Amino acid sequence: MEIVVNAPQASELGSLLLNDIFQKSGVAPTATFCLESFFKLMTSKISSRIIAVFLISSLNELNKIADKKMYLGNSRYIFILPEDDPLMISKALSLHPRFLAYAQDGVEDVCSVIKKLTTNILLEAI
Repeated sequence: MEIVVNAPQASELGSLLLNDIFQKSGVAPTATFCLESFFKLMTSKISSRIIAVFLISSLNELNKIADKKMYLGNSRYIFILPEDDPLMISKALSLHPRFLAYAQDGVEDVCSVIKKLTTNILLEAI
């Protein structure tokens, strides 16, 4: 099982998220800093069980993810949106994420969801 976090390289929230995920789940996440790198990584790990966390910066970024949704396979994914924008929320929900959060709310809830997902993945493997 692997956790992949896609966040802008200079993102303070992204750094906090990477650190908190490791502390709370015991799994060291892989970081990608652009969608191209993320999807390249996903195609190389098609058979792995992956939890993907996207720190979304714009509606354009969500549209790019929607265009390449087939590369997500059966991974479980979480979106962290920059703001409570109805258009972004609608687009994000149309992609059927496991969880949707907002950047201003911090990472505590996201880490709780990741912990639950990792537990479920480990139980499925038994």
